[in-house]
Amino acid sequence: KVNFHHGFYDDAKKESLNWWGKRNQRIYGVDFLHKRKIKNLDLVVGGFALEDEGYRYDEIIDRKRVNFNTRYKDQKIEGLSYGINGNFLFNNVGSALIWESYDQGYIPLDSSATLTAGNVFHIDPFITYVNGTNDKHYLRTRYMKVVNDNSTNDEDTGQDNQSQTYYTEYQYQKTLEKLGLNWTNGIMNELVQAKSDLFNGKNNKLNTAIFSQMDKKFGDRLNLSVGARYEIFQLESDMSLVIENDTLNKISVSKPVFRLGANYRFGKATFLRSSWGQGYRFPSIAELFISTNIGDVYVFPNPNLVPEYGWSSEVAIRQGFQLNTFKGFIDVAAFKMMYHDMMEFSFGPWGDSGTGFLGTGLGFKSVNIGTTEVKGVELSITAQGKINSNATLNLLAGYLYNQPIVINPFDEYAKVPYENYYNSSSNNYDMTIGLEGAIDSSGIQNPAGHIQLLKYRHQHQAKLDAELITSKFTSGVSVRYNSFIENIDAIFATPFFELQAPGINKSREDLSSGDLVIDYRLSKQLNKKTRVSLIINNLLNTEYQSRPANLMPPRMVSIQWSIKV
Repeated sequence: KVNFHHGFYDDAKKESLNWWGKRNQRIYGVDFLHKRKIKNLDLVVGGFALEDEGYRYDEIIDRKRVNFNTRYKDQKIEGLSYGINGNFLFNNVGSALIWESYDQGYIPLDSSATLTAGNVFHIDPFITYVNGTNDKHYLRTRYMKVVNDNSTNDEDTGQDNQSQTYYTEYQYQKTLEKLGLNWTNGIMNELVQAKSDLFNGKNNKLNTAIFSQMDKKFGDRLNLSVGARYEIFQLESDMSLVIENDTLNKISVSKPVFRLGANYRFGKATFLRSSWGQGYRFPSIAELFISTNIGDVYVFPNPNLVPEYGWSSEVAIRQGFQLNTFKGFIDVAAFKMMYHDMMEFSFGPWGDSGTGFLGTGLGFKSVNIGTTEVKGVELSITAQGKINSNATLNLLAGYLYNQPIVINPFDEYAKVPYENYYNSSSNNYDMTIGLEGAIDSSGIQNPAGHIQLLKYRHQHQAKLDAELITSKFTSGVSVRYNSFIENIDAIFATPFFELQAPGINKSREDLSSGDLVIDYRLSKQLNKKTRVSLIINNLLNTEYQSRPANLMPPRMVSIQWSIKV
């Protein structure tokens, strides 16, 4: 199977964005997949090549990948199979975080994009042994190597990095048919070795976990699940960490986590499910030690980070339905998640004078922001039905409402003048900043008692996908809506930033109704082996942004040609 595609980015509605002139930026590529059986050997080989000239200035993508999967069924030992999977990726990618201005939103600040030439590959040997229907053994391993060479304006920035990951997981599953019980046990081990100036030297992180889970059936209606996992993290670094006022180069922490789940079938097509589970996340090497910049935007390390932990729960009902020829399911779920010592990247004056954005010390840093809560409701509908003898309609729709909040907005996660940098269009905060980067300490207060939303979150998200299939054509439309991001890092809304990257406040005013984006696709099966497709992303050429100072692509049109041999 081979796919060829060629497309282009259309002109944006706002003429000042179209820095490319008369020749539009293009995107083209090819991918292939080959599968076959050679006696007891299953073989899959694939790959792709992609060239994307980018709708942003200097944000190119040159990506090539080759992958393979093998599985050999042993001829002497029944139930034994083994193999090796592999993936080799070669990247040249340009990236930028902040625009030059709202009117020149597709040009990075100071026309500086960071070019990363990176290679990633992993090899995954595995063994599976199934003894009848009651005993199953799985051994999965991985070796992964990552090498990145970063430069800005063709100059080496000293931000190269490389890492190696060694992963092993053994899992044993026992089925007790008479009891209706599946019992799964296992152990996992992952070692990450990172070495680079980007991460301030050498860093080794070891994560080990043991786990056990039981799944029990009660008749044909009720399924129960209970599980436990014990996590152990060890970190050794050239850069010192500060743990409870002690300066260390090596630390070890551990914690058990538990989960429960239930699924009950009320009727032929009515299901009630509920779950509760704990989580524990140790800071990544990047969050602790990264020191880098993308153009003029800097990221600072934070060796003082502590792990975040919490729990999540869900109650949901799934109902099947049939309306004439249409059949489908409606799923409604209510959820709640609590995080303690939550980690979040925040923009502020974390660096010394002379560092960071324009030498002001401004940049991003991962910090613990205290206790947070995310709760909400999600609705999804899937349906399929015949319109007539020649046409089938597939529908997928969903809506998500979530309320991500800081439990105590008066908590400070850093000392003055490094306050909790929040800004909301709906809350009347008194946020002021000088050119030196000092924020008025009253800026974090919430005298009106408003809920403090977490930054860069959409409270409302909706999607609809409709696909019509006939004997000659398949056509589809996808609609997605994201509500306005109410809270951002306050510093982006200050006069200081208006001088450096103009238009952030103006863009938030213009786009305050949220983002409604429509994609369209049309394909025709020319014969049994060939299909041609037209794909139009952002059909209405809507101007929208995923976050402040980050305009998303204009309309993109592409043609795809698929061949099966």
